[in-house]
Amino acid sequence: MNSRPSQIWSTIHYFSHLTEVLKRRFHNQDRMKTSITKLIPVSLCVTVALLLTNCSDRIVDGLLRPGFPQNGEVFIDDFTSDLIYAAFGGSDVKAFQVDYATTHNSSKASMRFEVPDANSPQGAYAGGAYFSRTGRDLSGFNALTFYIRATQSATIDVVGFGNDFGASAYQVAMNALPVNTNWKKVVIPIPDPTKLIGEKGLFYYSTGPMNEKGYTFWIDEVRFENVPDLGTCYGAIYSSWTSSQRNVLMLISLASTLTAESHSTMPLRE
Repeated sequence: MNSRPSQIWSTIHYFSHLTEVLKRRFHNQDRMKTSITKLIPVSLCVTVALLLTNCSDRIVDGLLRPGFPQNGEVFIDDFTSDLIYAAFGGSDVKAFQVDYATTHNSSKASMRFEVPDANSPQGAYAGGAYFSRTGRDLSGFNALTFYIRATQSATIDVVGFGNDFGASAYQVAMNALPVNTNWKKVVIPIPDPTKLIGEKGLFYYSTGPMNEKGYTFWIDEVRFENVPDLGTCYGAIYSSWTSSQRNVLMLISLASTLTAESHSTMPLRE
C-alpha cells in the first residue's frame, strides 16, 4: 500500500504547527515575523514538491479504463443522440426522412426512404450510412434486426452495418433483400461480435429504382440484440422458428465497402 499520502499530510501538519508556535512565541518581534513570513512559502513549496512526486509515482495497474457504451439501439421511435447521417456520393441526399405516419406496430416514428427514378437530377439512387460519433461496444449482441416494408414488391440492393466512412474494418451486409407491402423482421447475424468493441458504423443502405421507377420503403425499430437460437444461417429463411416468426429473413454476406469522395452529413439529434 502506498504510504506517500500519509507522509504528505504529516509534513503539512508539521509546518502548520511550527508556524503557529513561532507566531505565539515571537509575535512581538518584528524580525521573527519577517522570518515566519518567509517560512510559510517555503513550507508550501516543499508540500507541492511532495505532491508532484506522489503524482508521478501513482500506480495505474488494475484501474478500469473507460469503455464504449453498450447500447444496441439505433432507431427506436427516434435516433440515439450520438448518431450522424451521411448520404453516399451521387445519391439523392434527401432520400431519407423520419416518418410519423407509416410505422411498425403503431410506433411513434419510422425511417422513410424515397428511391428516385432513373436519371433523376436529385441523384441516381438512395444510399447513406448512420454512424456514431463515439463508437459502441456491440460485443454483447449477436445480430442487427429491424422491420421493413415498401410501397411495392422490390429488392433492396444492400443493407447492413459497419460502414463508418473510415476504415470500415468489420462491414457486414445483406444483399438483394426482397421486400413487399407487408412488414417483415430482418435479422443480420454478427459473424464475430468480439471484434465490435468500438464500432461506429451502425447501419447503412443503398438501392436504386426498380425498372427505372422509384418507390418508397420504410425501416423501423433498428437495434442490435441477442436473437435466441440464431445459429449460422446464410442465404436462407430460418424456418425453425414458430409460425409467428416465419416472415423473418436472414441473408448475410460480406459486402464491398461503400465509400464516397464527397457526401452530405448531418447530426440526427443535437
